[in-house]
Amino acid sequence: MQSKISGQQGKIMIADKLNDDLKNKIISNLNDAVKNTIENASVLLRGDVFTGSGVILFKNPEKKKFYVLTAKHNLLVAGKQVHQKIGTPATWNPQVNEQNTLTLIEYFKSQIEIFYKGANLNSKAPDKEAQPVNAQKKIEAIKLIGDWDYDICQLEITYTDETAPRGALFGSNDSIQLKESVKEQQNFILTLPNYINSKERVNGIGKYQFLQTGYGVPSSTTNRDNYVGTLNDFKIKAVEFNAYQTRNVYDETVAQYKDVFNLKSNQNCTTLPGDSGGPLFGVVLGEEKFFLYLLGLTLGSDYFVNKQDEPATLKDDPDGKYNNGATSLSEYYQILTK
Repeated sequence: MQSKISGQQGKIMIADKLNDDLKNKIISNLNDAVKNTIENASVLLRGDVFTGSGVILFKNPEKKKFYVLTAKHNLLVAGKQVHQKIGTPATWNPQVNEQNTLTLIEYFKSQIEIFYKGANLNSKAPDKEAQPVNAQKKIEAIKLIGDWDYDICQLEITYTDETAPRGALFGSNDSIQLKESVKEQQNFILTLPNYINSKERVNGIGKYQFLQTGYGVPSSTTNRDNYVGTLNDFKIKAVEFNAYQTRNVYDETVAQYKDVFNLKSNQNCTTLPGDSGGPLFGVVLGEEKFFLYLLGLTLGSDYFVNKQDEPATLKDDPDGKYNNGATSLSEYYQILTK
């Protein structure tokens, strides 16, 4: 949801006019299964004045649970009132770290709900195509992945037959198949330079494309601080890498984040309030087989390798003037395959 831990609202993708033609051409070349999975596996996180994004990784029909990945810093943004009292993780000492973390987790669970497309279909007219019923659920458990400098966390949600999610990135929860799927995802990340630099073309555009998705502020919204997203605010944006390697970056509070992809950005084409935690996908065009790779989750815009690199004018500059960041899921995938 937000790019700065200070408590301002986070950032989502808006496509400017220069990007629209290319974006539309890329999306029109996507496999239908890919498009459906992207939309059906996406979730909206929402509270009183909080909006964030996430992605359903897989579901477990036996336990009636599904698992969502989102940005860890969303806990700090949604819990602004809490962390203003206890400070941010960068200020905690080891003696209070566990209790403060638990406080933020419990607050997030009590205040934030997940909205998504349910598996059940509904149509008011016999000649109309049935549409998925929207569902909303409370978060049952939250697992932080690594330390606070790795901006990934996993949410656990229990569902009923009436509120089952319509889609998930990984279709099976079988442990062996799940590990194989995760290995494929990890291998794509490890060989990412091959795809970024590939000269292969499909219908006049690159065969390998990258998409950021999320919910949040429409470009016409002026009061971003009080923005609350809806499922209708879902957006898909075509993005490009500035560099394929990840890096450690600092935000304006001098909090450090690691393993961050650096994406191209400008004030008309960046991440804005509502999209933190939304997925960064790699897609392969022109193939009949399902090719969709979850590379990372949106961190936000305008992060710098060194605090000294931060422009003095940053607070007055338009959001996204310098860069757009997403946390790599490589470390998370390593944990899953152990």
